[in-house]
Amino acid sequence: MKHVAQVLSCCALAVLTANGASATAQPPYPQAPITVVVSYAAGGTADLATRIVAEAMSQELKVPFVVENRPGGGGAVGVQAALRAKPDGYTLMSGSSEISLAATGKTPAPDDVLERLNPLAQVAVAPMVMVARADRPESVQQWRQRSRDPNDRVTYATPGVMTPMHLIMTKLGAQAGMLAQHIPYNGGGRAVADLMGGQIDLVVVALGSAMGQIQAGQVKALAVLNPARSSLLPQVPTIGEALDQSFGAIPLTWFGWLAPVDTPAPTQARLAAALKAVMKQESVRERLLQAGLEPRFLDAAAFRSELAAEADYYREAAELAAQTQ
Repeated sequence: MKHVAQVLSCCALAVLTANGASATAQPPYPQAPITVVVSYAAGGTADLATRIVAEAMSQELKVPFVVENRPGGGGAVGVQAALRAKPDGYTLMSGSSEISLAATGKTPAPDDVLERLNPLAQVAVAPMVMVARADRPESVQQWRQRSRDPNDRVTYATPGVMTPMHLIMTKLGAQAGMLAQHIPYNGGGRAVADLMGGQIDLVVVALGSAMGQIQAGQVKALAVLNPARSSLLPQVPTIGEALDQSFGAIPLTWFGWLAPVDTPAPTQARLAAALKAVMKQESVRERLLQAGLEPRFLDAAAFRSELAAEADYYREAAELAAQTQ
């Protein structure tokens, strides 16, 4: 009888253990639609980059991906929405340079964003390009020389104050002795329109904001503000080549996916693996190229390292910008 009682006791314990395990077991991720927050308005470069990848992610993970545009505050509105989300893998951030710009402490976004959002993968970059009217034959060298003339007034426009274009031009201007006056706009499209209308001399924007006008011959690309030439404009020199000067590392305008820092590690790994898989798809890469974006996959570790270096660059550029205001 004692032996029987021991057997029954072991069986009862096994049943209780099995019931407890089944009660705590989690269903495989994902099981519901995933929201992807974008800090910019629908139709822009960041929105296009997000939707192209989100569509492929939906097919890869077999759940809907819902793109939620939260523009405003130089990216701060979207960042705050992502930070407030429950860290369960069902709300993600499709970010751009607003993430590293926040580290300057001079934007409305929290300056500890890099500590509160974990990079999953970078998926694309957008070349920054300096353009002039097609009927203005001056080179970048000639524009620099003109900007040094106290009797001349050379202007350049960007999509706004504290954008990557503004800060990079601030630092390049100090390094190259280019004394052009900054004219901030609310977005790149209107700046390009005013360039064609003759109101300003130069515009520095993401390539997607000027690609149509470049292809139509309405504006001329003078240089890309990138470390290397762009595959989308292979004939256009880098700003270093145009000015015959080395400027060191220049940040790229990137697009990447991030998750709240407390999102479970297995969930982050699942998302990162899915992003890596979709970025190998030729159809995804082709659609990004058509949108004026260069596909560029960086895994979480490489992405994080690049963000840290970029944050340092922008901190220094922001200090220069503050001194010249």
